Amino acid sequence: DIHTAQPNDRVIEVVRKMGDKQVRRIPVVDRDRNLRGIISMADVALETNDDRELADALEEISSGSSFWNRIFG
Repeated sequence: DIHTAQPNDRVIEVVRKMGDKQVRRIPVVDRDRNLRGIISMADVALETNDDRELADALEEISSGSSFWNRIFG
């Protein structure tokens, strides 16, 4: 199952989806399912402007409670 974002999705929604699905990159597709780009956690981190909610979501995804850290940590 491939998890995607839409071009008009809010960044915080995409970050939460990435956290829920434990992925660090997510394809952005239009209504016709054509690929329009990819958003990575690095992209989000570079664009964060002290938005506490977004920063908290990023920290949660990157923290020791993440899926990958539980598997390999």
